[in-house]
Amino acid sequence: MLTITNTLNFTGLSIAGDYKDLDTLYMSLLTIIGDEGEYGDYEGARLRVLGVMHDIRHAFQGVREFEFVRNEW
Repeated sequence: MLTITNTLNFTGLSIAGDYKDLDTLYMSLLTIIGDEGEYGDYEGARLRVLGVMHDIRHAFQGVREFEFVRNEW
């Protein structure tokens, strides 16, 4: 299960989930953003989403700080 919470002082987000959850989020965002120049008026928002995707990709690689969260069914 994917969990998103605000950081201290509401300056960012903390996204928690297992590998499959983050991979699903990554692939969903990749589908939504489209190709460069496809949505001209939304290029700024597209770049912000690409930044989030960059951080998720680095989390896959173990470069970003992570916290172990147990999946309980």
